[in-house]
Order: sequence, then C-alpha cells, then structure tokens
Amino acid sequence: MPWITRNTVIVNNVVGDAGGNCLICVEDRSKEFTGGQLVARSDGNLYSRPAVTAPVWFGIWSRGSAGDPAVTNTLKAFSTATGQDTHSMLVEGGSVVDDEYQLVVPAAPAALAAAAPAVSSIAQTIPTAIAAETRLPSGSKLLGAQPR
Repeated sequence: MPWITRNTVIVNNVVGDAGGNCLICVEDRSKEFTGGQLVARSDGNLYSRPAVTAPVWFGIWSRGSAGDPAVTNTLKAFSTATGQDTHSMLVEGGSVVDDEYQLVVPAAPAALAAAAPAVSSIAQTIPTAIAAETRLPSGSKLLGAQPR
C-alpha cells in the first residue's frame, strides 16, 4: 500500500465472520508506526467470531520500531495491551448478524443473548460533527450500520 492512514477512529462497528488472521489488525510492516499512531481510537465495537480460534487471533497491534507486533487472542488481552476497545464486546460461537448483515440480538448465539443488555450499552455517543455528516441523531448511541 503506498499510503499511510493515521488518526483512524473505529467506533460503534460490528466486526465478525472474518476470514483472515484477526478481527482487528493494525500492522505496519515497515515498523515505522505504532498501532496508536495509526488508530487514534477503537471502542464501542461488537466483535464476533465463530470459534475461539477462528480467526486465529483477536488482534494484531503494531509496536513500530520496538519489534514484531503484539498479538492477542482475546478482547481483554487486546484492551490491556493497547488501551483500546475498553467498552467493546466479543462474542464467540456464532455470528451476530443475519444474511443481510443486520444485527440480530434475539437470534444470536446464547453468549450474545445472555449479554443483550450489554450490547445496547457498548455503543459510544455519536459526536455532533459525525452526526451532521451522516444524518444520524447527535448524541445517540447506535451500533453497526443503520438503515437509511
């Protein structure tokens, strides 16, 4: 990739059913930038994976010139290592979206159904500037793609 993205914000997303090696991968093969220099904030996300080891890792986070990236297997380990995703949630054992990629809490795996109250509380408040650009209600807490 010839470009470098920095100050990226990853908030209020539903991430899952990944076919790669990790759910959140912030890597710089040049070892010039750390994950924190590339991603300013990641929080309020709902992650899901079909099994504890699929994808293999939960996260990969660049350590820049300090060496190989940090690799974590759980959301808790990722949050501890990076300071990111402290309000996020990981569901293992199935998908949290239907065939139309809509969030499905009632039909989701037992782990998500048991955590249903937490799902509505993990989303972060939408800033006024983002609300103005997206036509979402300012100050609202919404998770995942919203119907138009």
